[in-house]
Amino acid sequence: PDTILTVRKGFDCLAENCVDEKDKMSEDSLMVLRRMTNYAMFALFFYLSDINHTKYSGKRIPLLLDADTGLGAIVSASSKCFIECKKSMERYTVSFVKDWLVASRVISDVTSKEKCLHYLADDINVTDKVRNDLCLQFENNCMLGDEPIISVAKAIQYSMYTETYSDTTPSDFCSGIGAKAGLVGPSGNTNYRRLLINRFLLETIILSAVSRKQLEAGIELKELGTILRERYNIIIGTDIDKDYAMLNEFGIAQNTPEDLRGALSSNAQEIADKLISLGLGKRYADGVTIIGRGL
Repeated sequence: PDTILTVRKGFDCLAENCVDEKDKMSEDSLMVLRRMTNYAMFALFFYLSDINHTKYSGKRIPLLLDADTGLGAIVSASSKCFIECKKSMERYTVSFVKDWLVASRVISDVTSKEKCLHYLADDINVTDKVRNDLCLQFENNCMLGDEPIISVAKAIQYSMYTETYSDTTPSDFCSGIGAKAGLVGPSGNTNYRRLLINRFLLETIILSAVSRKQLEAGIELKELGTILRERYNIIIGTDIDKDYAMLNEFGIAQNTPEDLRGALSSNAQEIADKLISLGLGKRYADGVTIIGRGL
């Protein structure tokens, strides 16, 4: 799916659902604006993590939302998902630089290692230190098996985010916007920053993905999981086989300690509990959880 179209549909769905919220609030309330701003920050994170998939056919990143259950398997897997988001942004930058180099024809033969190295060593207007670093990075990338033009693109990308934009790398921006949206946490120095979603953003995402009619009629928790998976590639644990397979595709599942399958099920129930406490769900005597309004 096209990322921009997905975001557009999300804004439309959220606006439709905000009508109900607006009717229940005073005219001077800023809740609708807060909802839209919150979704905009999430949408930016989603766009940046998914753009490599949309433009360059890269893999879609599974976004495992940690409901803060404290389960080690979820903490580890969600953290790895967050790392993949940052890597995806870096891969997009490399592909973008490569396309520019090819289109601009600044290198006479992009398949030639000698021509590519000549471009870095002689044609770029940078300091001697940066030039030496570029050439060293290029040689290292070639030794690792990258094509010459890819090696140039990676060297330039590396230089951009160590010399020119050292305080605004894609990784840093991804972390910053994710934290402000309520998607990335915990704060402070930790090796396990992950998709630790807060209650407000969880509600906002639901309102951006589930139509007003569906919320009025109510949908099962598993159906909610399907909607989030298809819309945003979000995993909450409602379909263990599918969710596990998505994580397995990135090598996340098999490298996660403890019982990830069991943890996914517990995570889904905790997500359901949060939605119930927000007034967006109800658990019946038979154990079935329905997501909706006014249940």
